[in-house]
Amino acid sequence: MTGSYRGLGFDPAPGDARRTGALANALTTASGQVADGAHQLGSAVTASEPWHGKAGDGVRRRGGELAARLIPHQESAGAAAQVLFDWAATLSDLQRRADQLDRQARALRDRIADAEQAVDEWTTAVSVASTHARAGTEATLAAHEKTLTGLRDQLNSVLAQAQGIAAEHRAGLADATNRLRALLPDSSAPTPTTTATGMGTLLAGLSEATRRAATAAGLPRQDASSAPPAAGALALASAPAPARTTGSWVFGRSVSAHQLRAAFPTEGGQGAGR
Repeated sequence: MTGSYRGLGFDPAPGDARRTGALANALTTASGQVADGAHQLGSAVTASEPWHGKAGDGVRRRGGELAARLIPHQESAGAAAQVLFDWAATLSDLQRRADQLDRQARALRDRIADAEQAVDEWTTAVSVASTHARAGTEATLAAHEKTLTGLRDQLNSVLAQAQGIAAEHRAGLADATNRLRALLPDSSAPTPTTTATGMGTLLAGLSEATRRAATAAGLPRQDASSAPPAAGALALASAPAPARTTGSWVFGRSVSAHQLRAAFPTEGGQGAGR
């Protein structure tokens, strides 16, 4: 990508499709690990059947409850991954089109600069032309002015297309945001004593392999002293981290689901850079 968009004068589709795809891959890995964990718990519960008494009953009850709690996390992680895969593909296409328009705009601006210089030179020529040469000089000036007008019209068309890409970007981002928010736990539901875990928790806390995936995706380290990274408004893999996360007894210290949501700013939200 060009990054600066000198021709267009603005970035129609900010964001980082590569890091968004990396985060989606990490969530997919996490979803698979949760599914494996639920399966292993189910196998452990089945294997405990010969164990009688309160202890055995407790193991089976808690094991069954935990396996049941893991399934929604596995489903939400997989669904969140699909949202991010879709957005990464959309963002990549929008940025490809924006790059093409920027190249056209830069070329047009160069040609406009040359045409403006020609108009200035022939305007001066008209002002000093002799009577018998004035008609030809004015005709040449008119031709250059027509060329300049045409180039400006072409540039305005390119800029209008870029604004269309920006509108598509806003609509696509809003759709991805709403789809992700729909996966968050219901805030009106009772909070269990073991802190509820969301998609971000699955990404950062399940295992060392998942933590490595989170690091590769650009997520911040989750310790009490870590400082939030500088986050582009649409750099989906770089949501600001809170100063401290509580985690849960199942997954430990982790990235909260609200951090993932924070990666999708609402209209008029913070930042607009890459």
